Amino acid sequence: QGSIAYANQRMATLLGTSRERLVGTSLLKLAYNGDEPSLASVLNARNGASAQAEVRLRRANNELVSTLVTVTAIADSQKMCLVSDLSLQKRHEATDERTRKFLAMMAHEFRNILGPIRNAVEVLKLREGLDDECRKLVDVVDRQSSRLLALVEDLRSVNPKE
Repeated sequence: QGSIAYANQRMATLLGTSRERLVGTSLLKLAYNGDEPSLASVLNARNGASAQAEVRLRRANNELVSTLVTVTAIADSQKMCLVSDLSLQKRHEATDERTRKFLAMMAHEFRNILGPIRNAVEVLKLREGLDDECRKLVDVVDRQSSRLLALVEDLRSVNPKE
């Protein structure tokens, strides 16, 4: 029925309450309203089958914590639930997303800056009357801007979503 028969200290800490208060509580009552159907589905999985779902559980102070609930049958009518804290993973994913967007924006800006430089190099290469020293300098700018453009393209390939 989803009633908690045992909770370790880590679960109690995760939910901000004591182990004693958790015992006898329905796990479904701890679930955020929108996640109750997912949790009920996992708890009602066929005997012998394991199931899991991402579920937000309500802490003692009513804050929500993202968890992964894995349910496995261990006896005739008893099931073991493993509740894993996903909040750190969610924070890392959000940070990764912000970093990815920042890098994509930087790659875009670098390409915008490199465009006129590359065009100017092409115009200078076609110009007649440049002495050998100027030609060498144009070649240096051409070579280095090509390398920089390749790095920018590598940066864009790491961020294919942009």
